[in-house]
Amino acid sequence: MVLLLLGVLGYMVLVGPDRMRLASCEGAGVAGADIGGPFTLVDETGRTVTDKDVITGPTLVYFGFTNCPDVCPVDSARNAVAVTLLEQRGIEATPVLITVDPQRDTPAALAEYTDNFHERMLGLTGSKEQIADVTSTYRVYASRTVIEDEADHDAAKADEGAMNGAAVTGEAMKEMDHSEMKMTEAEGGEAPDHSGHGEIRVDHSAYTYLMLPGTGLADFFDREISAEGMADRVSCALQKN
Repeated sequence: MVLLLLGVLGYMVLVGPDRMRLASCEGAGVAGADIGGPFTLVDETGRTVTDKDVITGPTLVYFGFTNCPDVCPVDSARNAVAVTLLEQRGIEATPVLITVDPQRDTPAALAEYTDNFHERMLGLTGSKEQIADVTSTYRVYASRTVIEDEADHDAAKADEGAMNGAAVTGEAMKEMDHSEMKMTEAEGGEAPDHSGHGEIRVDHSAYTYLMLPGTGLADFFDREISAEGMADRVSCALQKN
């Protein structure tokens, strides 16, 4: 019994009180993963902001882009509904969209896009270097390519389907290699000018991250979860935090 108590106390010291409180929530196995951290970006008004300016309460962070034809609008709408459901429970959460296409997503473009989903949804952009840094910090995969012909287009669609359909567990999220998740664009060089030549395609992973100030990552959500399920898990995380 003494050994058991010592083991429990040791675990509590190791993981910390915040992680212990989150442990009973579904999906909270990811809490404590090395995902998320400091960033400096540009908001919809053109103002430079940091993670401390953005994550001031429960925050649902999603990576996408305004020209995304199908995945991003569906996920953004789902996140907005989850935020509305949380409001009905007395919880004010902030939905955030960080672009993975900074070449096209200006502050004005993001403002117009996010206003379609929720009045508090905040769009963030930045330089290519800033976006590369934040995607690496959150272990987000993003790749910008130009589709020149139909074969390339079909291959890109197949890759997108495989990526968005993949299930990732909390343990897998913890073990993801930063080098595999960093945004790619000709090894970080300037994007060539493809004006009038082919379709620009930006493939990216599509997870939403629940970030809490002082705690960091509390949970993450794939594309399969409903708005109701997301609201339930956010509520649980906050009750335990």
